[in-house]
Amino acid sequence: MTTAIEHYERLLAEHYTWMSGGLDNAVARNRTTLLGLGVQARGGGARAIDLGAGSGAQSLALAQLGFEVWAVDSSEPLLAELGRHESATHVRCVHADMTDLARYCPEGGVDLIVCMGDSLLHLRSRSEMAKLLSSVPGCLRPGGEVVVSFRDLTPELKGTDRILPVQNDADRIMTCFLEYFPNHVIVHDTVYTRTDGDWTLAKSAYPKLRLGAQDVRRHLEAAGLQVGDVHIDRGLVTIQARRPEERSSSGE
Repeated sequence: MTTAIEHYERLLAEHYTWMSGGLDNAVARNRTTLLGLGVQARGGGARAIDLGAGSGAQSLALAQLGFEVWAVDSSEPLLAELGRHESATHVRCVHADMTDLARYCPEGGVDLIVCMGDSLLHLRSRSEMAKLLSSVPGCLRPGGEVVVSFRDLTPELKGTDRILPVQNDADRIMTCFLEYFPNHVIVHDTVYTRTDGDWTLAKSAYPKLRLGAQDVRRHLEAAGLQVGDVHIDRGLVTIQARRPEERSSSGE
């Protein structure tokens, strides 16, 4: 089975920013989303990690909100695209597996960790997801926050409802087909591209985990994080959790 990393190398990285409507539009949407969640840099020196940063839709939005950002992704082409963006001054690109959080977490920790845009679903197994979430508190400063968002793929679509439009313009059409298994969904991506009047087809498939809100909430709480708001909007789950403040030695 093709892994998420292989799928991005084979197909998705080339079309990733286009399928999200362009980077600047995606950054503006994420800035609005993060502000709506109450995310903001409190004071100077605020630091954030963006897990599964891609070409920077979250990272650049966080930088605009005043954070110094570590943008982590396994795709070198997408990180290179992010690094070339004119607003990437306060973003450090980290080419790494996002499950190795302890390895690239800056000394002293960060104030915020985000894992958005289905990045969590790209992990290879639930145990890998549990490993990642268990390492989050050790990278957060006391009182630091984590924001996780993903699509709930646990409800199963039937028949032709499994064929979904993704993005299109005059010279490119992208669709996907979902194939369901107990713990994951195989996403079959197809991209038709027109060049000099001729259409060519590129296709690839990869697995995404089937996770529900309670699955992720349970692992965040098991890691010792205080789960706050859980938002579910048309199948998109967003969970906010916080590392507790440290108590003083006097118990106050």
